[in-house]
Amino acid sequence: METFSLWIVPERDAEKHYADAIYAFDSIGFRPHVTLCPSFKSKNLDDAKSIAIEIAKSLSNEKIELIFDEIDHSEYLFKSVFVRLKSTKSLIKASKIAREIISLSRSYERRDEAFDPHVSIAYGERSRDERESIVKKLTGMLQKITAKNKYALVSCASSLALVRTTTRERYDLWSIDLEIPLRE
Repeated sequence: METFSLWIVPERDAEKHYADAIYAFDSIGFRPHVTLCPSFKSKNLDDAKSIAIEIAKSLSNEKIELIFDEIDHSEYLFKSVFVRLKSTKSLIKASKIAREIISLSRSYERRDEAFDPHVSIAYGERSRDERESIVKKLTGMLQKITAKNKYALVSCASSLALVRTTTRERYDLWSIDLEIPLRE
């Protein structure tokens, strides 16, 4: 069994702003994304792809809003420094749809885990002082961006990405195995 995650990728302009922040504060770097639901197990890549395709079809007519809320940090490995997003109705609905579809075809123990929509900026175990320092620098960086365009960090989902995350702590080995556009 392999482990997969489903990522919502923001539209191009917002994705670029988040990517600039990620590459400024995370040495390995990763694609800006919102994890749509907790990871799931699949017997193989083809099985996981069929689930992702079904979810993408269910979301294709939805305008999934990704709206900046605040910058925060935590002790969690994959949420060391992050941008919390507003829990919009469309984003909550998209997560619910994904969880339901995954649950139809397998045991999905993580289905009822809380959904905290966010875009991680830095992964890894970091001291509180280091996280707070990054938050301060990131705040300045994002304030400059939003001073030019107050809607720079407001976007919609552009695609759904299926990511093989079997090597949990080795996120440098994660790969996007399928990316499906959600909007024309």
